Amino acid sequence: MPPSPYIGRIAIVAAMLISASTLHAQILYWAGGSGNPLTAGGGIWDANTTVAWRDNSPTGSLVKWTQNRTAIFTGTAGGAVSANDSLSIDAIQIDASAGAFTFTTSSLVTIGGAGISNESTATQTINLNLGILTFTGNASAAAGSQGTKVKINGDGQIWFNSSSTAGAVELTNSGDVSFTENSSAGTSRIASTGQVSFVGTATAGAATITNDGALSFDEDARSGAAAITNRGQLSISGNAHLFGTASISNLTLGVIDLSGSTAAAGLTLGTLTNTADSTLNLGSTRLQVANLNLIDGNALSYNLGPAGTGLIEVTTSIIGNPTAEGTVVTINDTGGIYAGRIVSLLDWSAATTALGVDSTDFRLEPLPAGFTGTLRVQGTKLVLEVLPEPGTALLALLGALPLAALRRRQR
Repeated sequence: MPPSPYIGRIAIVAAMLISASTLHAQILYWAGGSGNPLTAGGGIWDANTTVAWRDNSPTGSLVKWTQNRTAIFTGTAGGAVSANDSLSIDAIQIDASAGAFTFTTSSLVTIGGAGISNESTATQTINLNLGILTFTGNASAAAGSQGTKVKINGDGQIWFNSSSTAGAVELTNSGDVSFTENSSAGTSRIASTGQVSFVGTATAGAATITNDGALSFDEDARSGAAAITNRGQLSISGNAHLFGTASISNLTLGVIDLSGSTAAAGLTLGTLTNTADSTLNLGSTRLQVANLNLIDGNALSYNLGPAGTGLIEVTTSIIGNPTAEGTVVTINDTGGIYAGRIVSLLDWSAATTALGVDSTDFRLEPLPAGFTGTLRVQGTKLVLEVLPEPGTALLALLGALPLAALRRRQR
């Protein structure tokens, strides 16, 4: 006898009820010390002893925190919430009615699900005191209609793994921030005196990054359309090369190091401004940049090897600065310096705009002992010619004279 169709329907309804009950039970409302989620202020986010949550609804039973739940904050009072235990959070939702909360932790906190979503016009702040904050899955550090009003201040470690994103967060970093796998910096605003790294296929998205520490892109990481201001150390290495829509301003004491690049076709970059007392170190890398602005007193550094040297190719516009100091060019010998060698260092033949670019814009630092060199503009290229030092050439000539005399006597 075939089973009744009602049994299947009952099973489906039961599964739906169980699923809905499970989903419903995953929600906890912050009640703080007052016990009332609607007006709750500060308190301790503790998985062990603190009863500071309402289960399922603002009027549910008072319970302790249970890991892997969605935490909802509706309290108009706002306040300081400290998390002393390790927490695993499915998501944090801050409703429109909520006041300004400040979350402080020195523990391990993992956020998945939707991440942090803010609908409140009040600023929500997370202070990470030597702790570890990790975003996984598709979690966002700051989503919602008021995502730009989420701040994270970190002197510990912040990890964006899987396909997570920094969202619209304002991130102040004095520790270590890592974007791995397929994660993104989103539209975040990052100010860092520590370390920020992008690895795997992570992207800087459309972030605004101000680096006063160490910023790095490695493996297959990309910049996206990020706007980067660098006053520290910015390095691009490995196969990271897709920076065609990015804008980088290299300011005083900033160093951009491309010498570790292994990208076969070189790097592409949207806009680069190299200001006074800043350095662009190409090594042997080919850099194709759409817009290049060389401010008086900036520096370019190249490695000259047997197979060639670093090269900058400008495709849209180049602006030079014809002053006494100009752009300082340093050539590092990696086995390719010899008398008579001529190499191109800068090529703007594809550019549609070239302002103030001539030989007076560039000053060559002394070459290794035994050689001198000249920089000259040939059409739309900056060219280096390696010459023997005058004294070396004279000694070579004087050394050849006795040999020539001896040969005449022998004849």
